[in-house]
Amino acid sequence: MSKQDLLRKARAAGIETSKGGTALAPTRTAQTQERYVRRGLSLLARFVAAAGLEHDETPVSREFAEWLRDTIRPTLRPSAWRQYRAAAATVIEAMDDLSADAAIRIIGEPAEQGRQPRRTGARKRKRFPKDVFDRILVWLRRVSTSEVALIAADWVVAGLATGLRPGEWRAAMVEDCKLFVVNAKATNGRGNGEARTLDLAVVTDRTRGVIIRMTELGADWHRHGQYERRQRQVSHVLSRACMAATGQGGFTLYSLRHQFVATAKASLRPAEVSAAVGHCVTTTAIQAYGRRRSAWKPTDVRDVVLPVPDEVSTVRSPRPAGWMQVGM
Repeated sequence: MSKQDLLRKARAAGIETSKGGTALAPTRTAQTQERYVRRGLSLLARFVAAAGLEHDETPVSREFAEWLRDTIRPTLRPSAWRQYRAAAATVIEAMDDLSADAAIRIIGEPAEQGRQPRRTGARKRKRFPKDVFDRILVWLRRVSTSEVALIAADWVVAGLATGLRPGEWRAAMVEDCKLFVVNAKATNGRGNGEARTLDLAVVTDRTRGVIIRMTELGADWHRHGQYERRQRQVSHVLSRACMAATGQGGFTLYSLRHQFVATAKASLRPAEVSAAVGHCVTTTAIQAYGRRRSAWKPTDVRDVVLPVPDEVSTVRSPRPAGWMQVGM
């Protein structure tokens, strides 16, 4: 079993190579991509400051796009806007939220379309605290009567242990204590290769079993054309569980990935964190995901997978602007 075996199976299962499957030949140089990342993150930082977001609030990509269209675009020449738009798109694609497609459309609108009605999405949390995790698992396993409650509980456990994007469970498999994952953001040099490998030797047998169940379930859902519908069901149950068990909203399946990154930052090097989540440069994991201050206590961390050295070595570390280091 290898990453190539996984990629062949993913293609055979009908996963589109241009949309979260395998990588296309890059149409940008590495230097251009890094320049877009730096500029895009700088724009995102300006938006976060303008919106007054707290450190644990995740920027919503649609709101970011509307701010760019309404505040930044009118100040730029068309040629400059094209550069800003490309940089913003690079960051939006990495933000991993459900309004990303709409955000890309917004910044791609012709100038004459003008303003569109504002639709403000709920702010999603960039963390998943240990006490919230404990209470939600109890509620899902013992209280909820939903048919997908136990699946949601598995997803929470596996998501926190692996950092997979919600959509990546459709194309992942376990072999020889390794989790192989098709990178969902692999075009234009955005991903660290077509797939990534995560070492499961450091997790408990119980958690490894949960991860295996999730890979099998994701593949089955995809095979039967049910993945998106089932993901929405699980997301709904998780949202209800959060409110019922903690009285707090905003925790989503994406929050699990953010928490994985935050916890990983406390013990791993930036290149290791980036390799674990499939990024080709360290700046995205540094700024666009959960911060180290949100990491779980070391005594609470039992199950967090590790990247493999070969993939860590291919992560690039462009020199970031000074603000990118703040709050890491």
